[in-house]
Amino acid sequence: MRMNKLLVPLAFSMLFSSGVSAATDLTEANFKEYLARLTPLAEQGDAESQVGLGIMYSEGMGVLENDRTGAKWFTLAAKQGNADAQYMLAVKFDKGEGVLENNSMARQYAEDAAVQGHGDAQHFLAILNGLDKEYIRSYMWFILAVYNNAMGDATEAKESLEKVMERTDIAKAQEMASRCLESGYKDCGILPVLEYDDVGEMAD
Repeated sequence: MRMNKLLVPLAFSMLFSSGVSAATDLTEANFKEYLARLTPLAEQGDAESQVGLGIMYSEGMGVLENDRTGAKWFTLAAKQGNADAQYMLAVKFDKGEGVLENNSMARQYAEDAAVQGHGDAQHFLAILNGLDKEYIRSYMWFILAVYNNAMGDATEAKESLEKVMERTDIAKAQEMASRCLESGYKDCGILPVLEYDDVGEMAD
């Protein structure tokens, strides 16, 4: 399975925001030009360019598809606090794309991006919490994802979750979401987790 289809619009927006002018016709030649322009910037430590390369390698845009190389570039950007990279690594660890599948790493990267106000990471974190049956926390993150205009079906997912929750739990999640947002994402009830290394174990 490839990277989450919700990342495709982000992929193009990241490429075009990294000092590369947008083109109306996206061709193989365009992508090779982007690759040539992004690579030196990424090697110099520019986080947005590193994210751009991560996307290109993960999706095979102008280069041979290589999830491990994509994960490498995302990790370099994530270590600089780039929320887009952290979100994409969360997806990679959840799916086992270029790295060994690791649920705790997926959650930590998602949390790192979510507390920066990254709506898509908040949506993803809500899903992870829901899968773990942590419905109050899941609902809290869905509220914040909707607030931050996350791509996808965050509103529909939130409404579906309401059907299996008690009203008191919904009210609690709403209070948690308000407190989280008002504190600048410093009081979101995130549990401490182990620190992660550079990328974790890489898949063969």
